[in-house]
Amino acid sequence: MKPVDEAELHLISEEYFEVSYIPRIAGSHSLFISYDSMPLPQTPLQHTIVGIPSRPVSQSEPSVGSKLLPIRPGYPHSIKIELKDIPAPPTSNLKIGLTKDDGTTIQCWVEKENELSYIVTFTLPTVGEYSISAKLDSKDLPGFPYLITAVPDLTRVKVGMPEHAQEVHKPVTVVITTHEAGPALLEVLVRDPTKTSLLDAVLEETEPCTHQLHFTPGVPGDFQVIARYGGLDLPDLPYIVKVAENPANQVTVEGITPNQLCSGNTNFTVSTPRDGEITVRVAGPDGADIPVTRTVEGANRLSFCYSSIVPGEYSLSILCNGSHVPGSPFISRVLPNVRGTVFTPGNLSEVCVGEKAVFTVDCSNVAKGPFVSSVYDPNGRSFPPFVQETAPQIYEVSFTVMMEGQYAVELKCCDI
Repeated sequence: MKPVDEAELHLISEEYFEVSYIPRIAGSHSLFISYDSMPLPQTPLQHTIVGIPSRPVSQSEPSVGSKLLPIRPGYPHSIKIELKDIPAPPTSNLKIGLTKDDGTTIQCWVEKENELSYIVTFTLPTVGEYSISAKLDSKDLPGFPYLITAVPDLTRVKVGMPEHAQEVHKPVTVVITTHEAGPALLEVLVRDPTKTSLLDAVLEETEPCTHQLHFTPGVPGDFQVIARYGGLDLPDLPYIVKVAENPANQVTVEGITPNQLCSGNTNFTVSTPRDGEITVRVAGPDGADIPVTRTVEGANRLSFCYSSIVPGEYSLSILCNGSHVPGSPFISRVLPNVRGTVFTPGNLSEVCVGEKAVFTVDCSNVAKGPFVSSVYDPNGRSFPPFVQETAPQIYEVSFTVMMEGQYAVELKCCDI
């Protein structure tokens, strides 16, 4: 047995290595494989070389032998068969067959270079085991049939993980691309931080060879993404998605209530149990920003103040690290002043739920015209009261109290 040049070894996945070498002579060859200086079981591998290839065997072309090296599905591959060491008449007929392990026949293209040389080209459609046969005048060529394993190129599978920590209760998206890896089934699962439970995750192919994995974490911690392509684990598993509690959810606001009625200065404080950048913006009735003063009261505690004078609706946004705190944006209203009116409260001061509140408005000292009134309940919702003109420019206003709390009344005469 004569030695040949050392073979080249290439890692193509976690479980597969590719071995390539240049056979110098035709005939029976032995492939010795060892791991940590120990021969692997079932080695040496015996295979037969038919003729001498006219070009080196590259990584994209399988070497010829009893079992060909794994190749990528979905891409054309070629092998060369030379018959110069096989006596055959010029009229011999070479037939090539390729079948999958399930019996499916795969089309091959045979190109005759000359009377003793053929190029066989084929594309394996999916991962799996295949068998290629070569018959000359209905007789198998030496070493045939050959076995072929089709596996995807895992080095071409790319996993796009989030660059920053994700937030609890917010959707997480992981992009996985398989361009030029070969067609195969992508399988993905997500484990929670305890590594004992699987999350409900959705995997969708948004475009050819591009997949998106979606899941929503319910707790903080490290979530594991496990992915297999063509039945093979992707390298560097598991992929880790870090999830943290949103600091905005830990912020508390004092001095502000939703839909409150206000006038003049509004003061409130913001407290957070952790470091976070607090930003505050107040938009006036016309959408313009209202100046806000900021005072540091202590560690992680700030006080703010702004003035609301113009009647209308104000929007107060409080954000921590760019996210709204609970309740933000807060809406407040400033009611207009009614000039030239006299109020007679009637039974307005103390009214039980289900009873009517009644009061009188005197607009006799302002220009004549319609009178408009609105009532705001304790939640800030407005509704029209019943208005009756009892005398010229004298109005009786009434409404039914539907809940406990403080009600506000907005009054407008024609020139307001």
